Amino acid sequence: MLVIISGKASVKEEQPVDFRQLETFVEVCEQMSFTKAATNLYISQQGVSKSIKTLEDELGAPLFLRSNSSISLTNYGVILLRYAEDLVNGYTRVLTEINAEKNRNKNSIMLGFPNGTANFFPAKIIDAYMKCHPDVNISIKEYTDTEVDEALISGDIDIGFCVAPVDGKKLKIQHTHNMNLYFMLGAEHPLAGEASIDLRQLKNDSFIAMGGEGKGRASFLERCRKAGFFPNISVTVTDTGLMLKLCRENVGIGVYAGEHPAELPGVRIIPDKLHVWEFSICVCTAAGHGVTAQEAEFINSFRKW
Repeated sequence: MLVIISGKASVKEEQPVDFRQLETFVEVCEQMSFTKAATNLYISQQGVSKSIKTLEDELGAPLFLRSNSSISLTNYGVILLRYAEDLVNGYTRVLTEINAEKNRNKNSIMLGFPNGTANFFPAKIIDAYMKCHPDVNISIKEYTDTEVDEALISGDIDIGFCVAPVDGKKLKIQHTHNMNLYFMLGAEHPLAGEASIDLRQLKNDSFIAMGGEGKGRASFLERCRKAGFFPNISVTVTDTGLMLKLCRENVGIGVYAGEHPAELPGVRIIPDKLHVWEFSICVCTAAGHGVTAQEAEFINSFRKW
């Protein structure tokens, strides 16, 4: 039985706030930068600042000395850091062991996918697995790309299809599938007849982004920065079908990941001229998480993907 659970699950609300605050605190200490910590945690700098401020309010003590160009730990921060890393790592180990116990001898697999991956996901692999294992129930939840990682760590899902990069300390990469990226243009776009496009040719165009703030968007912004411009993202969607409709109406340029598909009515899908874009999906489990026999066979079925 294949069960599709549509909509976005709220993972962050299920995680203890103090754990997330401690995790943020440890990352800021490692980077000694709110900006770098925000990048590594895939959250906004404002989110990092809010988390640290909440932690300081709860403790009733300042943790960092801030200046215009740098930060440093206060004596209170030094004390907290002495224990925070062990607390964060210990909590992760607790989640891992609890998840292993939950999954012992169970006959179901919960999968997590980033929004918008339906356009390149190999459904035939799941179909073949289900025909060989008719007694196994497979359920699918959709998340933003960063929430898939969090769902694995929290135990909300068993196997996650995570957008690279992933945190190797918390997630175990079972398989990586690399895909090329393509530009999606309406048939009336001036560049629709090109065999390939240099990203710099699109610097004056509007773009349609998939999902909200996350790894996919961060990667796209970095690609544009290297191309010498900051993109105008005019629309953000969570549905690939809607992106296709908007591209067809020349609302903006979309980005397609996967194999080059057959041409779609009213839409041209054109490869990057420099072939420098690579989008990777990692099949992951939680680090230290003992997979069941059913999960191991499912993961193995994706080895040739």
